[in-house]
Amino acid sequence: MQNTACRVMRMNKTCADEFQSSVNLNFPLSSWLSDDGHVDHLMQWVTFWRRNLHRFATTYLGLSLYPYQLIMLYLMGISKTFVCIAARSAAKSYLIAIYACCMAILYPGSKIVIASGTKGQAKLIVSEKIRNELMSQSHMLNIEIASVKDNQNDVIVYFNNKSSIKVVPASENARGNRSTILIHEEFRMIPKNIADSILTPFQIVRQTPFAKRPEYADVQELVENPISIYISSSWMKSHWMWNLISKTGTSMLEGKNDTLIAFDYSIALRHNIKTREAMITAKASADPLSWAIEYENLMPTENAHAYFTYKMLSQCQTLKNVFYPRRDNATKYKCNISKVPDEIRVISCDIAMMEGSANDNSVFTCMRLLPEKMVNDGANSFGYRIQVPHIEALNGVDTLRQVIRMKQLEEDFEADYIVLDARSFGISIYDTGARVIYDDERGKEYAPWRCMNNQELANHVNTINAKENLYAITANIRLNNDMAVVTREMITSSKIELPVSVIEAEDVLMNFKEYATTSDEYTTLYYRSPYLEGALLIDEMVNLEYEKAEQTGIIRLSEASSKRKDRYVSFAMGCYFASQLARDVFGQAQIDFETFELPITNMDSFFDMR
Repeated sequence: MQNTACRVMRMNKTCADEFQSSVNLNFPLSSWLSDDGHVDHLMQWVTFWRRNLHRFATTYLGLSLYPYQLIMLYLMGISKTFVCIAARSAAKSYLIAIYACCMAILYPGSKIVIASGTKGQAKLIVSEKIRNELMSQSHMLNIEIASVKDNQNDVIVYFNNKSSIKVVPASENARGNRSTILIHEEFRMIPKNIADSILTPFQIVRQTPFAKRPEYADVQELVENPISIYISSSWMKSHWMWNLISKTGTSMLEGKNDTLIAFDYSIALRHNIKTREAMITAKASADPLSWAIEYENLMPTENAHAYFTYKMLSQCQTLKNVFYPRRDNATKYKCNISKVPDEIRVISCDIAMMEGSANDNSVFTCMRLLPEKMVNDGANSFGYRIQVPHIEALNGVDTLRQVIRMKQLEEDFEADYIVLDARSFGISIYDTGARVIYDDERGKEYAPWRCMNNQELANHVNTINAKENLYAITANIRLNNDMAVVTREMITSSKIELPVSVIEAEDVLMNFKEYATTSDEYTTLYYRSPYLEGALLIDEMVNLEYEKAEQTGIIRLSEASSKRKDRYVSFAMGCYFASQLARDVFGQAQIDFETFELPITNMDSFFDMR
């Protein structure tokens, strides 16, 4: 490598102009740079390293990198726009940290900004990758860095040459920052409007002192275009990243200095970043959609016959405050979510009894019904905003155990109502719960329930003083239609809040000391479970296919042979109950199911619009 660099130096020495040739005269005779040969030597090495960022990282900083990381660094160093879509565990954050440090050192006065959908995630690049890892691995990096500021308000790395690396949230609060290099970290979580209106305006030209000399002021070749780096795991094809990927890929194929690169989890396996056993464990705990996106690096396209689109449902993923039921039958327990005035809590239960069936789970969905006033065309109306802080699925559990679990959740969640699927097996569930039952695990009795809306079912078991807090749903074609309609209407009118993705929840989860310090996979799963179950609910819903009978107009949703819809059914029953409760409480119908139509009548145009 040194021989190559020396040849470049000898070849370019005669290209220096009069100002470059006399730079050494600006230094005192005692300085190493007072020698014109040394100055030329320095200039040529800096040029060589700027064109070969991977060489700088390994030779000057002394870092040991895998071949794919060397390729990435080289491409990042020569690109004006660089887009990398990579699976989890591909060491993306580590590469961002190395790239940022290299650019900060080689381009004095650089303003490098790392923006992320969650500031905590981007903050780790400075606190964990730069300060804890890179600075301990590279003596030269320690020499180049003046200080690291890492507190609640500011996360900045200051370099001796006036460069800086700053972390900002991808939000309105980031306004006013400036960058010569803008890194969009995990940009799938950055809203398009924030990227366009807040982040992109950061970009400015690096102000180099020599460019202010009249001899260079009008030389356009010396103007450095600001650099944009986009790094993320993949997402649904409907995300705005797909247009960026297409545009960057086309530009790269046309020979422009833009780069698109992508790889799946095989990179992590090849270089022992992750073991095969760890990957198997990760796959077992992830839902199919999340695995395909985050590890296989796929960008699924939505079902052309989907009644619920991914775009529609992803906009509902705003809930960070999830519910955790009592664990290991702890004697001391308090619900981690306090009730607000007039809040109603519901547990909606879809019942199954067939152990091992690929399409049969009992699902219990905890829902918070929060009353709020809505203004539409100047008129006020009242209804419920629904949060879904917890979902549980059971497979192959007998009647008594299912009832006891429902009663446990009712107690822990402080639920006001139970919504029960009263078909077939549901009748056995109702009859069991309508009696006083004893819980061996917790050592206590549970009071019986009584059906509030179906007298025939209520007469099955008559226990004195039973509480009328169970709403029975006996679904038929018409009621299935009504549940689908009301669920879709609530989603499109922003009345539903589902848990955020597991990645986005990481900032919240790290606030739990037990989660942040544990190595136990069951403890980790306990804390992640509400977010994983929310993802499974979305996966089920986007895979439901839509049919509408021509004569009756009734909607029918069906799942593929290898898919489930238990979570959807449980969720839809809860939404339907909320609509009926709102009608009774607020004295107004939410939806006229007899006259309700989809917003469009031509399904072909509906698919085109999506």
